[in-house]
Amino acid sequence: MAKKQGHYCKVCGTYRSNESFSGKGHSAHICKKCAALSPAERSKEMTLTRLMNLPYRLSAEQKAWLKGLQKNDCHEIAETAKAVYAEYFPYAERNERKKQLHMNYGMNMEIPLTHKSHLRLTANHGKFPVSRLKPPIRWNCRRRK
Repeated sequence: MAKKQGHYCKVCGTYRSNESFSGKGHSAHICKKCAALSPAERSKEMTLTRLMNLPYRLSAEQKAWLKGLQKNDCHEIAETAKAVYAEYFPYAERNERKKQLHMNYGMNMEIPLTHKSHLRLTANHGKFPVSRLKPPIRWNCRRRK
């Protein structure tokens, strides 16, 4: 593959010729066309370009940045961030719903107890709230030497 000619503009995400950059644009990586935009528009375009060029594997910081962008004031950035997040983490929404259902189910449920040692602990006709349940003791059949 041949070497890319010109410089990369981090706002529009394209490679442009050397002449498309002003004196300070070379070091800032912003072409003349993008430098003419207002700071708000430039920031928006830079964020959208960064969203579209995310790597395959995201670091913890990039994941947190992507989650935060979903609540952005700019509708276009928020919608794009939601779409990108759904593409990278297809089961995230389902897992959140399952976690919420599990929390709600566990809070409002009483478990019927069948083991006689548990029945002795309660005067509530064999039931008591989940929060008081202790995990059963697990016995290891093999003896260590």
